[in-house]
Amino acid sequence: LFKIHDGFESEGVIELQTEVISLLSGQLPALKFPDSHINERGESLTRVVDDNGSPHFCRLLNYVPGELLKDVRGNDSQLLFNLGEILGKTDAALAGFSHSAANRSNLPWDMKNTHSVMPLTQFIDAPAKRRLVEYFFSQYDTKVYRSLLEQRMSVVHGDMHARSALVETGADGEKFISGIIDFGDTVFTYTVCNIATAAADALIDSNNPLEDASEVIRGYHQAWPLTVEEISLLYYLMAIRLCIYVCMAAFTRHTKPDNAHVSLKELSAWKAIRYLLKLNPIAAQAKILEKCGFESREATFHADVKAMMDEGNTLAKE
Repeated sequence: LFKIHDGFESEGVIELQTEVISLLSGQLPALKFPDSHINERGESLTRVVDDNGSPHFCRLLNYVPGELLKDVRGNDSQLLFNLGEILGKTDAALAGFSHSAANRSNLPWDMKNTHSVMPLTQFIDAPAKRRLVEYFFSQYDTKVYRSLLEQRMSVVHGDMHARSALVETGADGEKFISGIIDFGDTVFTYTVCNIATAAADALIDSNNPLEDASEVIRGYHQAWPLTVEEISLLYYLMAIRLCIYVCMAAFTRHTKPDNAHVSLKELSAWKAIRYLLKLNPIAAQAKILEKCGFESREATFHADVKAMMDEGNTLAKE
């Protein structure tokens, strides 16, 4: 697979992706990754100039076989567990990795940069939808931000979803996650944001959203254990990831109306946001804790539940 970069990614960021993939290939040989081939000068990156004189970086990558998870998932709990397990293994493998280009303050998809995305709510045309996103952004400020600052950080894939995971069928007829692609959002961030991204995607078009998201989280926790504090943030981080998505979709629609890629699952994302709004946050936390083998702390928070549900129900009726 010959990839020509569009010029928006710096040389350092592309080298970051290449080094991460190389490390994971060595640490997790059972998984398939788009490894880079070396050119005749011994480099993984080749520099070319197009007809307009603009420079571009090119890479020759291994083709990763398999079906996209989005095409085969079918709410299979074992496959979702496997997705989380694989993601946990990649985070474990990358725990000691560092790179000078990994702290990407201009990457809007990184939940570490949520405050930079908040102004984009102005591009959401429907007032009721805009208030939903503003509500969750306010929750980020009051219930997430300070706690997030205290959590562990690492370099992570950053964009694990049903279009980034590849599936094959084993000799026993069971499907399994066989490979990972799309390392364009690799970033140094709070480690819990990586599993929150994958869990948020599991909410999309699911018949049992919280159960599916919890299976992804359970698989991750088995491979790379989460703390109780990290789990307590997951409900809000899943919502924030979805809010970032709809903000970016709205912004792109206004600035680049011909770019349909960012709106691929926008309607489904709005549905998931409304689902989370109606969900009891403490009950969601309790379910995830129990899935991960922790004792439920739901009874401790009854007063907070009532306050949050009253606030959420008011917004949901608008």
